[in-house]
Amino acid sequence: MSTTIIVITFGFTMFAAMLARDRFRSIYKKFKEDQFRNSPTGAELAAEILRQRGISSIRIVEHKGSTLGDHYDERRKCLVLTSENFHGTHSAALGVAAHEVGHVLQHADGYTPLLARQSAVRMTVAVSGLVFIICIVLVAIRIPLRGVLLGFSITWFLMMIYNLITMPVEWDASRRSREMLEDMSVRFHSRQLDSIYTVMGATCWRYTGAFLGSLRHVLYHLMPTHGSSKGA
Repeated sequence: MSTTIIVITFGFTMFAAMLARDRFRSIYKKFKEDQFRNSPTGAELAAEILRQRGISSIRIVEHKGSTLGDHYDERRKCLVLTSENFHGTHSAALGVAAHEVGHVLQHADGYTPLLARQSAVRMTVAVSGLVFIICIVLVAIRIPLRGVLLGFSITWFLMMIYNLITMPVEWDASRRSREMLEDMSVRFHSRQLDSIYTVMGATCWRYTGAFLGSLRHVLYHLMPTHGSSKGA
């Protein structure tokens, strides 16, 4: 791959990753102000979707810390929502909760890409941790910096593959929950549903941004100017 192509692609991915992350933040902030009378909380909406699908084995729990975000933990069979989205009744909270419960629906249906992502994340965490330890050892025994940077490049490449696998899974999760919400549309104002759908879409863009961000780091380590300057 030529230097020009790498540099152009690097610049594009850097801009696109920032745009994707900022899109979610701005949309979430906007729809936090979107309140409707008699609106359920995020936890209540998630529970209702699960009830409609006949899924009763999943716990919906509140996460009060800041280290983990909203996610579905298939091992513990629980849907984890941050306090703001667990108790929130605004469209932003409902959109995030609806998106995350989509992963429960995927799991219940045995959705293959979700199972592949679950395997990928475990492998990525394990291998990335191993590579990081190897890099620390290489630094300790004074291996040339270029070799250490290669190790970090491998870690970012693994993260990029994981994020690539994640993207279609996230879009499918929102699609599944959207179908459930359409069946429940009589409970919501039409404008509220539109707001929820917008937040769900923006939630998916977060993972697109994560993929582009990891791709940016891979390209950064491929750039000849980077390698030559760091290897000196």
